[in-house]
Amino acid sequence: MRGIAVLLFAALPLFAQSVSNPDVQFSPVYPRDGQPLTITWSQRVAPSAQFGTPAVDPLPWGYAYSYGQSHTITIRQTAIFDGTAGESTDHEVVNFGPIEAGTYSIFLELTTAPTKTTFWLGDFVVAPACSPDASASATYSWEKSGYELHFEDSVFGNSSVGGPPIVTIEGNHVTVETRLTIGGIPPTRPTCVAATVDLGNIAPGTYHLTWIYDELVAPKTAWSGPVMTRELTFEAPLPRRRTSRR
Repeated sequence: MRGIAVLLFAALPLFAQSVSNPDVQFSPVYPRDGQPLTITWSQRVAPSAQFGTPAVDPLPWGYAYSYGQSHTITIRQTAIFDGTAGESTDHEVVNFGPIEAGTYSIFLELTTAPTKTTFWLGDFVVAPACSPDASASATYSWEKSGYELHFEDSVFGNSSVGGPPIVTIEGNHVTVETRLTIGGIPPTRPTCVAATVDLGNIAPGTYHLTWIYDELVAPKTAWSGPVMTRELTFEAPLPRRRTSRR
């Protein structure tokens, strides 16, 4: 990622106007899919000027984007010089999003009639809400005197994992069966589903996991049988000794 440097593409008239490069901040610095993004910047203009309200073009989330693709965003703003000497400083905050996964290039187009000046504010990558590949890991819980299995998956559609999971352990093979409720209009981006199940006091080592989804399509009440199966492996690490502070 390039630093928050600013590129000036159009020169201003040297005899009358000067515009400083914006000082820019993004929050969060590393956004993920579905998070709001805040863009903050400060900029000095001489002589003194009145700044208009920034407008984002195009608008975020579903208007002109494709999930996971590259996006170019332009923030347009005007500044009108009031005829007095000195300079003025503009502080702006733009709330953008929720933002979707993909690559982004952000520009500021400042119009000080009759001149338009374009500044590059930054490039960044928005990661998906979760990895497109299913993942599983186990941690030892001293409170439960056993292991917890943490599972995460990316599923297209309005989906949620619910109901008590059915866990079967045979040797080093763990099978988990859960409900996957699907309903509503399918979104344009994947849904991140996650679940945690108790494995009890299993022995440390490498385990094979079969995670089975049963589909429940709302508002229907009948099961349609398993629709997806994930085959993974995970490690149950040796539990670390607890330490106490005095």
